[in-house]
Amino acid sequence: MVDSDDRYSCTTTVKSGWATVTTLVTRTWNPPPIKELCAIAIDFTRRPIPKMEAPAPS
Repeated sequence: MVDSDDRYSCTTTVKSGWATVTTLVTRTWNPPPIKELCAIAIDFTRRPIPKMEAPAPS
């Protein structure tokens, strides 16, 4: 999930099994366009995904 409440921040959240990774990027001074800000958050969030535990079998 990617969410932006204003032009200064962007939040990404991913979940797998019991693991949840949330990234909040905030830039109050000279913020880039929101698309660039969210791209930073998405890139940072993608890095730990390979390390997340697999979902438990149901």
